[in-house]
Amino acid sequence: MKKGCIIAAIVVFVLGVIGIGGCVYVTKKYGTKLVDYGTEFANAGATFAIETAIADFKTKNPEAQIPTTNEAWAAVLKDYQMSGGKNIDLSAFIQNGKLVDAFQKELKLVDGPDGSVKAISPGKDGIIDTEDDVDSSKLEKLQGMAEGAEK
Repeated sequence: MKKGCIIAAIVVFVLGVIGIGGCVYVTKKYGTKLVDYGTEFANAGATFAIETAIADFKTKNPEAQIPTTNEAWAAVLKDYQMSGGKNIDLSAFIQNGKLVDAFQKELKLVDGPDGSVKAISPGKDGIIDTEDDVDSSKLEKLQGMAEGAEK
């Protein structure tokens, strides 16, 4: 019994060392790119969901005049049900009466050239209007990167 426990402990120790070594290798090789990719993908998805809900609302209510502010759209979308049976729960993107991204950072809303409303996430640094900001257009780029990585 003791010999079996000692062998099991050695095996677990060796596997642990291999696991830690693997983590160190991946971190050195890829750095924070994997974390950045995951963060951008989540925020791009959040902005896409908000933009889709706003576009759906505008299609259903063309006469509605909602100002392009975070608070105004948060109030509209709080209990909003998408058309076409798409029961998307937007409550994860509404906090304290404001629209937020996947990491609970406040979104910036801007008018698009075609009358649409674009949602912009402040990105990793949490500061809006910096180079790491994320919007739904980044979703296509990230999706292409993911498909390329699968090959």
